Amino acid sequence: MTSSKQQEQPQVSDKTLEEQLDRAEVAVRKARDTTAYLQDQWRSHLFRISFLVLLVSFHQCSTPMQACIHNIKLANNLSEKDNAISGYSAFWFLLSDAMCEVCGNIMVLSLTAFL
Repeated sequence: MTSSKQQEQPQVSDKTLEEQLDRAEVAVRKARDTTAYLQDQWRSHLFRISFLVLLVSFHQCSTPMQACIHNIKLANNLSEKDNAISGYSAFWFLLSDAMCEVCGNIMVLSLTAFL
């Protein structure tokens, strides 16, 4: 009798252990799926926000560039034709004048691209 009870007990504990492992596996899968869903929602939300940040960044970049273009045109109108600023030089003046804004636009574009 004692030997049959000893044989039954490990089988019962093995079943409960398997059931516990199955329940734990289900819980882990459910947590993984929930985490993946939340991460996907968060990523899509950040992607939508990045377009707003991109719009603000482009707007910030336009102001110093417009001022620089105005100054170049004013300098060209006041100077002689030989001393006028060429289009190539004007491009580099614009780029150097708004370098921080251009770098900001590049960062926002890469943020949008990698989300």
